[in-house]
Amino acid sequence: MNKAFAEIQIGRETYLLVPANLATAGLDVDRRAVVGEMRIGDANFMVVHPHAGQPAQNATEVAFLLTRRELQIAMLVAEGLVNKQIADQLKISEWTVATHLRRIFNKLQVTSRAAMVNRCFETLRRVNARHPVAPKA
Repeated sequence: MNKAFAEIQIGRETYLLVPANLATAGLDVDRRAVVGEMRIGDANFMVVHPHAGQPAQNATEVAFLLTRRELQIAMLVAEGLVNKQIADQLKISEWTVATHLRRIFNKLQVTSRAAMVNRCFETLRRVNARHPVAPKA
């Protein structure tokens, strides 16, 4: 992406303007990262999110956003447990698990368990390396 024409700020996000002809000439642009196109004078540009495919927040930010319990629940979701299994393992109600998940989704601005795990992946990997979740007895 070092051939970007310019960086533009839209809200809190920074995007790259990449000349469309460079992209078709072999510049490696992930098509999922292209969020739009624009024309400036006679030139066409693609508006590209430079971090597409990566979590929007780094591991440190995720760790500060979530409580210890929320990280614990995210870890169990990442391991494939459903709400009932998580509730049984943590000795809390399914309603409490669902409430924690809603709060996690809101904090991370995601709408699915898969997106949550993706956003938390690096943090969960680090946490699990330090404090593995004990298997259910």
